[in-house]
Amino acid sequence: MIDADFQEDVWPKAADDALEIPPPLPDDTTVPLDRLDEGGDDNVRTSASKVEIEALAASIAHRGLLQPLVVATAGGRYKVGAGNRRLKALKLLAKRGTIPKDHPVRVTFAAARDLHEISLTENVMRVQLHPVDEFEAFRDLQDSGLAVAEIADRFGLKERQVRQRLALGGLAPEVRKAWRDGRIGQEKAEAFTLCDDHDVQREALAAGLKSKSHWNEWEVSRILRAGREQANSSAMSFVGREAYLAAGGTLREDLFGDIVLVEAPDILSRLWSEKVEVLKQELLGKGWAFAVHRGEVERSYLWARLPLDRWMTDEEKAAAKRGGNAGWNATQAATRRAADDAAARAASGVIIEIQRDGSVELDVLRLRPAQVDSEDGEEIDDEDDTGNEHGDADGNFADADDEEADSSASTAAEDTGPDLPRGLSENLSDDLGDVIAECLVADPVLALRAAIAGLTASRWGSPVRLQQDGSPRRKLLYHDFSFTDRFAELAALDREQLLVEFAKAVAGALETRRSQVDMDPKLASGRDVLVAAIAPDAFRAAVTKAFDPGRFFAQAPGAVAKAAAEEAGAGTIKGKKAELAERATELATATGWLPGPLRTVHYQPQTMPGETA
Repeated sequence: MIDADFQEDVWPKAADDALEIPPPLPDDTTVPLDRLDEGGDDNVRTSASKVEIEALAASIAHRGLLQPLVVATAGGRYKVGAGNRRLKALKLLAKRGTIPKDHPVRVTFAAARDLHEISLTENVMRVQLHPVDEFEAFRDLQDSGLAVAEIADRFGLKERQVRQRLALGGLAPEVRKAWRDGRIGQEKAEAFTLCDDHDVQREALAAGLKSKSHWNEWEVSRILRAGREQANSSAMSFVGREAYLAAGGTLREDLFGDIVLVEAPDILSRLWSEKVEVLKQELLGKGWAFAVHRGEVERSYLWARLPLDRWMTDEEKAAAKRGGNAGWNATQAATRRAADDAAARAASGVIIEIQRDGSVELDVLRLRPAQVDSEDGEEIDDEDDTGNEHGDADGNFADADDEEADSSASTAAEDTGPDLPRGLSENLSDDLGDVIAECLVADPVLALRAAIAGLTASRWGSPVRLQQDGSPRRKLLYHDFSFTDRFAELAALDREQLLVEFAKAVAGALETRRSQVDMDPKLASGRDVLVAAIAPDAFRAAVTKAFDPGRFFAQAPGAVAKAAAEEAGAGTIKGKKAELAERATELATATGWLPGPLRTVHYQPQTMPGETA
């Protein structure tokens, strides 16, 4: 909202600059300013803000007093019945030395007994200027050649306040008419200043007014943004505002809020790509075999990690064997040492991830799906653990929490979230299999444990189907291998590499689809036990990579998006599917919200205190 509205009794028109306050006309009756007193009880207007007086003083300083004060004599002085705000403004100018203390002030005389009625009549009968008329008048001042700074000076406003008025005065005629007619209020009109294109404003107005029951705020916002992303996006945070602006990019500031939009997305995209390429070259220069951005990687669980045994202490190997967060921390410690080893860098690569805040996270020691390492003469123990490690752009690694996951958990989280269509639930339950697969490839020891359980336990209730009957992941791992050919190929691998291939095979044998759970209810229990054995931080990292809120809500019904947004902290909201999906996507990204099929013992969504619709 605009900080303060003010109206002079007669709206001043544009004219040449004045260096001094215009003197009263020769025929005017005047009295010295220092002999004028406020009306007190005779004046019905008892309050006036400091901002109002400042603005009125600026107007009088430029135009002079356009309307005389109504006064009555009182013991050799003069009591003001109508015009006390103007009197305050004049005295403020005198205090600042802009005018002399005895400056002649135009007055009209009245009987003392009539002052109260005159004051009441002036304030009650006055027709208030509609905000649209005020803002259009400001626009006329600009069109006459006055700069924003000049207008601000003349009316005692801040330049931002002037820009607000100019933007509102320049809205499409249809928007201004809707405001005048009372179909929209000032707060809704302010939203239209995000876009200067009158055609877009008309489209947004029609969308907002389409429903008689409510104003379609999110659809209006979507149209007015015209595909422009906010300047606090991951891409902008990574590139940096200064670099974007220096390259010729521009930003659009929301004059009435805190939104800033990117006006040149092509420039931002180019700078992002260039900076990622520079980062890739820096990593290659440090000896890594390859460097790719996360967006270039599909099915990251197929990208194995360089085995860490040679860089692990006996204590770390033991911790890794036990699993949990202790194993996660041990693996990270070994990863730090391996990442500093030139031989390890030459044999593996880096997956670059850009975080929401623009920071860079490096997923190091990765092996391409087709890559086969042959480190001659190196023999490892079966308890080797490759881990799922991440570091920042400077090679720093953070320890996981000390809390251990409850490996005895056997039931899924009771909080299942909004009801989902059957097909969408089936896809998400399969995505959960991708998440588990990612974690198993990163933890071959856990994969070995799961495989032994799968081979020696009843097939029913087991999420590990080693015969790989029907698992959609099998097709991604192997393509019509004959046993003879595959057996010969594996003969070329050492024990360490065989363990990695084994983990990938177990990942390919996972079964988590809802349709299979329906046929084998015990499968849910087996799946949950397997998930609980995965290091919590490793699992959460894999879920974050696997779940795309934007894609999910684009496919989900509007009712699901509405329920998700409300569950994530939006309060009670309503709107069309597109706007609900956009809102739900924002909140899911911010809070870590997940749909029911992806909620496990490791699910820890954040809260959004104070979030309202």
